[in-house]
Amino acid sequence: MRWVGIVGLQNIVAATLFMATFTPAVSAENPTVSSNIRWAYPVLKEKTPYPKLEPTVEYTVKGSIRVLTGDQLNLMDDPVDWTPSEHPVPPKIVAHDDRDRKLEACGACHGMKGQGGIDVPDIGGLPANYIAEQLHEFAKGRRRSSDPDRDVSGRMAAFASKLSESEIRDAARYFSSVTRSPLPVRVIEAERVPATRANHDWLELVPGGVSEPIGRRVIEVAEDFNQMWIGDPNSGIEAYVPTGAIARGKALVHHGANPCITCHGPTLRGVGKVPPLAGRAPYSLARAIWDIKSGARNGAAVSLMKKPASELTADQIVDVVAYLASLTP
Repeated sequence: MRWVGIVGLQNIVAATLFMATFTPAVSAENPTVSSNIRWAYPVLKEKTPYPKLEPTVEYTVKGSIRVLTGDQLNLMDDPVDWTPSEHPVPPKIVAHDDRDRKLEACGACHGMKGQGGIDVPDIGGLPANYIAEQLHEFAKGRRRSSDPDRDVSGRMAAFASKLSESEIRDAARYFSSVTRSPLPVRVIEAERVPATRANHDWLELVPGGVSEPIGRRVIEVAEDFNQMWIGDPNSGIEAYVPTGAIARGKALVHHGANPCITCHGPTLRGVGKVPPLAGRAPYSLARAIWDIKSGARNGAAVSLMKKPASELTADQIVDVVAYLASLTP
């Protein structure tokens, strides 16, 4: 089965608890993932079949008149457009796979409304020139993952390198024209959290209701995995964070040595080509910061973020993304 809706097959988080606080030096030549940020870079190395929906179960989403069985969804090639009346008519590259070039539609991962998912950043409403810039950064190899064992950024780079300039322009304009409506994130402060394990590039709950200490990490799971798997634009995210993380993150974001509000705006909803941070899922934010810190993301597009990212420790990243995810988009 392919990912039929919003959530591309990307990275979420490892289930192992890491308590170390030492952050090693990193560089653009040898980007790396420190042990205390490993929670943001899970890797399930063994290749197993992707989940399949129950063939006879009927699925729908709030606000949609469509009803599709699990069997229909399992066999679909193009991403499901549950609510076509809620967005402009998408260009071909957003709505349809290109089998000849082995290209998945943009909407298969980012959603037809650009709402993203548990491990896919929301891109609806971003400036068109910013979206185009990021596609060029992927294609030119300046936007990579700090973890060489993860091929998500590599797949995105391969995808971007095959796009024509007109396709990049069309996709950027389309997602920019969509009102930003990321999946709702419910941030929960806790000392103990449901035990999780990596499944492909995301986290799933360990059966049996087992719990474990959260330590200094974030745990991000789908509120309803099946609904997220089918591309429900209303399906939410649950993000567990350490107790006190939101308050600590707020202090860093507003009053730290390099306050985020300086560039991302007083409400953290973006300024010009600088993207919004409010309400973003914490895993995507954490990896964005660390990839810039490690040098995996390089070049002019992230030049202003180099200094603030380099000065954030892994512990501080936990707090920053907890606070940002808790805000209203």
